[in-house]
Amino acid sequence: MRKSTKPRRNRTSRASSTPQTIPLGDTSEAANRLALKFDKQVSTAAFTAKSLAKLQSEIAGATIRGGSAAPLFDPNKVPPGLSWPNALYVPGDQRSFGLPKPPADHLYRLAWNIPGTPSSASTETGAVFSFAGAKTTERGEIGEAGVGILFSPQNTLSYVRFEPDVDCAVTYRTYANFWPDLIAGNFRARASLLTAAWEQSPINGSFSLVRWQENPVLDTFSLDAGSNAFANVPSVLQKSFRNSALGTTFLLQNGRTYLLGVVARTRVEHNVTTNTGKVLPHDGNKFKLYSSMVCQVPFIYAAVQTVLIP
Repeated sequence: MRKSTKPRRNRTSRASSTPQTIPLGDTSEAANRLALKFDKQVSTAAFTAKSLAKLQSEIAGATIRGGSAAPLFDPNKVPPGLSWPNALYVPGDQRSFGLPKPPADHLYRLAWNIPGTPSSASTETGAVFSFAGAKTTERGEIGEAGVGILFSPQNTLSYVRFEPDVDCAVTYRTYANFWPDLIAGNFRARASLLTAAWEQSPINGSFSLVRWQENPVLDTFSLDAGSNAFANVPSVLQKSFRNSALGTTFLLQNGRTYLLGVVARTRVEHNVTTNTGKVLPHDGNKFKLYSSMVCQVPFIYAAVQTVLIP
């Protein structure tokens, strides 16, 4: 019997020639789980800033679209003699991954927050967390935390390009229900990322702001607190800022040291009162206004863009 001469079908897997699917823009399961835990803490009637201490370790190690605790280079594919890129700055945890090792002056050097608030940041993981929440007896609150690198220009005068990569997840809630009592007023929740440069004093080491730029992440704008359109559930928003999305150019001089950083800022404000204009006694079950942002900064690019005076 004659064998068929029909050519065989190429058995190469179709998947091998298909790019990996780009993730949906929705929030990840990890971000949602953290948001629910966070909301459970801040929605209690007895909530205080110290209540968030239970979640600080989880916040610092949060994974938002990949996370920072992953090697930037495959240790099995690093060419011999490869040195660390001069424009690349990373969290301290990158020292534990393969080769090449980042030099000490290319690690995140400073983390800060508003003292006395639950906001926090880590130079070791690149995690940044900002929280702002208000009661009926408070008109507004601001939360801030940031991480940064130290940069010393070698040219007399030059433009330096600063580009942090940031993944963030915002959890917020705007809810008021004092029924059968009537209320009036508005509330607003916001979150933003700021890039900035500070000059370090050679005398006492303090940092003076040189220039900054704010990039909105969330803004609910002014909402009518008397409306019943707001469900008593938290909302979650996840966004990523890659490459030059947060890019900022700073004019810097040599002979000076600068802190170049990225800051997570959250802010809430309201003027909610009774329908006769009196301050409402706070009840955490009836009034919930907060904005929180968990961010990861896996790496920062910083390099001279244009030399004006060598």
